[in-house]
Amino acid sequence: MSVRLSIQKNLVEHQMYSDFQKIVLSIVAGLQTSEDQLATIQAEFIRLDRDKNGTLNREELSHMTSGQLCETYDLNWEEIITSCDYNGDGVIDFEEFITACVDKKVLKSHEDVRKAFNVLDYNKDGVISLEDFDDLFNSYGGAVIDAQMWEDLLAEADTNDDGMISFVEFK
Repeated sequence: MSVRLSIQKNLVEHQMYSDFQKIVLSIVAGLQTSEDQLATIQAEFIRLDRDKNGTLNREELSHMTSGQLCETYDLNWEEIITSCDYNGDGVIDFEEFITACVDKKVLKSHEDVRKAFNVLDYNKDGVISLEDFDDLFNSYGGAVIDAQMWEDLLAEADTNDDGMISFVEFK
């Protein structure tokens, strides 16, 4: 599979992940994506950004579609944009594109899953809690996210309803 097709496939498949999985993948992919991989994703973003405004809209994304991608997936660009558009502006910016397009294989080994868990377990108490989310994202100067969003993300993975995510639940 070509690199370009792989990037496009990752973008399309991004909508199949839960919000919690997207957050985890975003963090881990950011830690494990090489400079070469980022440069390749950046080149594809620049190629697709026909109006050079730093975002991708439905029309620009529809130009990237390869025949092989169309045969494999029922493409709905509005749904794809919505699944990637974290800031809700109706387009995909470069940061959102990177998050969606990085290789999702970063969490295949037990070691990688453990690394991801340890990143999210910010206070190192062995579980992921609302406080971990809040501390982790606010410590990096990120936008303060509504507490309800954190609660919803936690609830997605908290299968025993104890208000925390253990490593067993995380896997």
